[in-house]
Amino acid sequence: MWMSDAAERVNWYQRFSAWWETQSLAIKVYFGGLALLLMAIASFQASPRGLLTSCLAYASSGLLAFGFLREAYLWVTPKLQLPLVKLLMTGASVMALAAATGISKMAVNEATGQDPMHFPTTVALLLPLSVLRVVSVVAIIVSTLSTAALMIWAGAKVLLTRGALDDKDGWLLAARVLAGLSIALIISSTSGPAIVPSWMQALARKSALFLDFHDDPTCTTKADERTHRINDNVVIVGAAAGADPTYVRRSCPLQAEREPLERSSPDPSSTR
Repeated sequence: MWMSDAAERVNWYQRFSAWWETQSLAIKVYFGGLALLLMAIASFQASPRGLLTSCLAYASSGLLAFGFLREAYLWVTPKLQLPLVKLLMTGASVMALAAATGISKMAVNEATGQDPMHFPTTVALLLPLSVLRVVSVVAIIVSTLSTAALMIWAGAKVLLTRGALDDKDGWLLAARVLAGLSIALIISSTSGPAIVPSWMQALARKSALFLDFHDDPTCTTKADERTHRINDNVVIVGAAAGADPTYVRRSCPLQAEREPLERSSPDPSSTR
């Protein structure tokens, strides 16, 4: 009896090892993520707010998200060579860049209270960060929609499959659904609900003073003030006093220069 149980365990281990070697990296990562998720659930029963529970939950979410992104990468990469997909990607890139430019201008406007057209260097500085913000929003939308599509597809497959569903297909469907939810939760928790984060406003407020403003003693009253001229009569004055710079508009008409123009002496070589 004991020998038969040992032989059965060895046979099961050999079958599992053979199955494991034939699986892709994404499926192996899914399997590890589900194993850690089960361990996190077991740890939650003993210590709901324990450090071990949090570590297992985060590790499980990370593995599931990595497996989902790996599968998405392998599925999307060959399709990028299609002409229609290239056209769509070009259009999406233009739209993302336009949206990122709008977010940069919004950040400058909220940070300074002035028209962002007077801060071109700061808008350009914030543009890469705004692109990341646009990508995070798109990733949340895509992961949520793909998770909903996976749930619908999984339900349809369970209902339309004759007989019992294969164990591998069952846990793989569950892993993909959990992976999509993990990606949406991770990105939404790290990006925040505001379109323009507070740190981006702080960066815009401080960088605008040094990148788009210059010293002009005729329009300032303090040493820490810098100006940016709007027209012949109005300037924007930025002051670095306090924790955050402040920006106000002041009247500072241009004055006519009274210095006479110096007449340039003729080149001696030209008279020869």
